[in-house]
Amino acid sequence: MVIAIALGVLFTGKKEDVPSPAELRFYDDYLLLFIERKYYSKRNIKQEYLKMKYSDITKVKYLPNTSNKRFQIYGNGHSLQYDVKKDGSIAKQPSRDKILIYFSINLNQNIDFIEEIEKHSPLKVEIDNTNF
Repeated sequence: MVIAIALGVLFTGKKEDVPSPAELRFYDDYLLLFIERKYYSKRNIKQEYLKMKYSDITKVKYLPNTSNKRFQIYGNGHSLQYDVKKDGSIAKQPSRDKILIYFSINLNQNIDFIEEIEKHSPLKVEIDNTNF
């Protein structure tokens, strides 16, 4: 079963944050976070794929007391990054190919992601009400 959910992702940096549209896709055995354009800077733009098997995920946390209501996903996975060229095309070879242990995302607040994650995957979301 493939269910895609559009979300807005913000990544912190030294300069003004740029929203990066992304999709969280649920498959039978794994989830995939696809970020079409992640802006590290004006000249450093990547397309990213972060894939994690449900069996390799150790924890999913929701942090409602953070400014952007952050989700954190822990476990083993795979991350691929492709450079976006000046003309908008995507490099054929990944600029980064690594094993992923953890990623953190800020989500569009108009979607109940706890419900969506628990409905479309075997994962349970832990709510961390710690003040940051």
